[in-house]
Amino acid sequence: MSDGPEIFDDLYLGLQAGGALRKQRRGEELTEQEREALGRWQQMAMWRKAVAVGAFALGTFGLGFTIGGLVFALAGRIPARGERVHHPSGIEFEVLEADPRRIKRLRIHMPQAPQTAKVESKA
Repeated sequence: MSDGPEIFDDLYLGLQAGGALRKQRRGEELTEQEREALGRWQQMAMWRKAVAVGAFALGTFGLGFTIGGLVFALAGRIPARGERVHHPSGIEFEVLEADPRRIKRLRIHMPQAPQTAKVESKA
């Protein structure tokens, strides 16, 4: 990837990483290419992941896209209140309010950034 965001590269990488995560959750062995894609996706800046996920959603669901529509597509149904739906990027959607026909309110939980070591000197 180049220094600037290449949306199609990021989108493709996200799709590869999502497939690798699904295989990993089923206990299947990952190929070297899948391990590399997953590692690159995990190290990608969160804003680039968000743009890639948004571009995928717009392309898949059209201009009428909503975050609720994405959650519905991920779950394959309308999730119940209190249910959490996971996206392959690590983002988690918590359903705060829903009825049988639609998702009304969500809380989005972003994955935690890796902690860096903190060094303090005694001077």
